[in-house]
Amino acid sequence: MLKVKGLCYRLMKSRKATTCALPSDPSSTSASGGDHRSRCLSLIFKLRRRGLVDSAREVTRRVIDGCASVSEAALVSDFAVNNGIELDSCCCGALIRKLTEMGQPGSAETFYNQRVLGNGMVPDASVLNSMVLCLVKLRRFDEARACLDRVLASGYVPSNESCSLVVDELCNQGQYLEAYLYFEQVKASGGGLRLWCCKRLFKGLCGHGHLDEAVGMLDTLCEMTRMPLPVNLYKSLFYGFCTRGCAAEAEALFDHMEADGYFVDKVMYTCLMREYCKGNDMTMATRLYSRMVEKGCELDTYIFNTLIHGFVKLGVLDKGRVMFSQMMKKVCG
Repeated sequence: MLKVKGLCYRLMKSRKATTCALPSDPSSTSASGGDHRSRCLSLIFKLRRRGLVDSAREVTRRVIDGCASVSEAALVSDFAVNNGIELDSCCCGALIRKLTEMGQPGSAETFYNQRVLGNGMVPDASVLNSMVLCLVKLRRFDEARACLDRVLASGYVPSNESCSLVVDELCNQGQYLEAYLYFEQVKASGGGLRLWCCKRLFKGLCGHGHLDEAVGMLDTLCEMTRMPLPVNLYKSLFYGFCTRGCAAEAEALFDHMEADGYFVDKVMYTCLMREYCKGNDMTMATRLYSRMVEKGCELDTYIFNTLIHGFVKLGVLDKGRVMFSQMMKKVCG
């Protein structure tokens, strides 16, 4: 097996200076006839011989994408160059991504600097998206963001993976509004985030009180899942509304949850009741209590005490006594 360092060094050199272990005609290799890679190399060679260089490059890119190791990807790239097929940006992007995915981000950056920039190639979306992955792996996040910004500014559609890595890192740093702005930009460009990343951003927005932005993600999440919003995301938005004091909006979610077939649990009811009582809206708190009774929720002392405290705070002692009597019957009866 050839060393990775040696393979990458060979890829940096010009076509004339490169020495390759493979002959120009892959039919003379000793690979078995059923070997997929050999068939692909043979196809690349035949396309080049027929003058179909663009098609040969496309096959080269696809073969690199499917390679199982760095050495195999470098071998394919080296073979293409030695057969007069200069690597275009798509092939370079594929190789940078493969090197990064196989644990060689340093080699990927070296290839980018020497083979792409060194040859005067203007990086397009394929290369820049791959460099986002590379720079994130190298823990150079500001440079990764700069690459993604170049993709967006150029009007290219960024890859879901590169966008998700940038948004995920912003979430790690607690910069949820910055992450949401990327979500909006990427969506406008025709791209998107991975579902796991969307869920994380949504929960972070809810947990930090950015509810307008979280609501702005709802349609996208439903489109991605092609099913009702997952119950944990409903709860994230619900508790976000409660924390912000938006009791009416929180209760409105109950109807959506039940329409989607979810069960609203006692903890959610109790949390909402507490918010109504804190806002001195005992009419809504009492109505919510009746709704709990109709739904068959188990009533406990905390629920009764929450209502009693709300009535007493407003000086409505008669209703407080009624709740106290009901609580005693429930507890002692």
